[in-house]
Amino acid sequence: MFFSKIDYIENNISEVQDVKFKNILYDLSKYVDVSLESMLNYSNTYPFGVFESDKKAWLDWYEKNKCSNLKIKE
Repeated sequence: MFFSKIDYIENNISEVQDVKFKNILYDLSKYVDVSLESMLNYSNTYPFGVFESDKKAWLDWYEKNKCSNLKIKE
């Protein structure tokens, strides 16, 4: 589920950033830090450069926590 959400973001970031796209970002933010403030731009889109740095942090987080009974952060 975690990787399918990242794949959806990656495959659609240059296409249409629709409601589903934004909901997936919000879902991911329950587990990892997502730079949602970067979407406060004129076009209200998630920039590709921000995605690249966020994705690296997400994958690092997953590698560090995959054997620790991952839980949604409070």
